Amino acid sequence: MRCANAVVGNARVAEAFIVDPSWNAYRPVLRGVIAAVLPFDAPGFPPITIDDVEQRLLKLFPLENETRYAGLQRTIAFFDEIALFPLMSGPLLQEEANVRDLAARGGDSARIGAEIAATDAASFATFATNIKPNARFRDLSVDAQRTYLGLWRDSASIVKREFFGSLRNVVMITTWSMDATWPSIGYTGPLIPRTAVGS
Repeated sequence: MRCANAVVGNARVAEAFIVDPSWNAYRPVLRGVIAAVLPFDAPGFPPITIDDVEQRLLKLFPLENETRYAGLQRTIAFFDEIALFPLMSGPLLQEEANVRDLAARGGDSARIGAEIAATDAASFATFATNIKPNARFRDLSVDAQRTYLGLWRDSASIVKREFFGSLRNVVMITTWSMDATWPSIGYTGPLIPRTAVGS
């Protein structure tokens, strides 16, 4: 994906959504999200690892093997490019117009995009003071990753907030579908044993 340093601004947003990332391009990002979402170091947290969650996630959501996940792959790669967070243009702005139903409801897409960009840029400026230039999500400490996820959660963009929710939900669904996590929430397992299903 990366002669991106030669491409700036809005062109980098478009590039991030056009390029089909390889597994190696977004796997570290996915692992970082797992580490940031789950409190592995909290007392009483189930005895599972990032590897356990990643393996289970890929069984439930075969990101590499099904074309329906291509958009998610690209957005994860975009998410990794921290410097792109304040930008609101191209495919991202088009998606924003779609979720706001501007075609039917009316509204100035360019104005809305500029307002989102200004709000998100202000939030990002505070975050960026403690981050190395051109850093990626995968390179951050877990605390910084959690803060960056918070920028997406609280973004002025509906699309960014929805993406945060989707990432978090994928991790949470995966985690609590694992047998090893059930005792910590008092769940004794399905009423019908899995081996009996379909027999």
